[in-house]
Amino acid sequence: MNIVAATLDLDMSPKKAQRESYLQPGREGKKSLLLWVPEDLHKKLKIASVEDDITLQEIGESALRAYLAKRSKR
Repeated sequence: MNIVAATLDLDMSPKKAQRESYLQPGREGKKSLLLWVPEDLHKKLKIASVEDDITLQEIGESALRAYLAKRSKR
């Protein structure tokens, strides 16, 4: 087996294919969105999430829905 074939065999391993195809149940029907925020805002959001007993996911989703609702009223 040459080096190229060996590399292809590793890249197409069943374990890797399984990892790529697995989707956590809570993520069905959702897309990933990466958002970079200043450190002070992140810290305030983390504190608010603990105080309000909600996740950062819920805070973010609520904020995005509110923004889109406000935008649609223009």
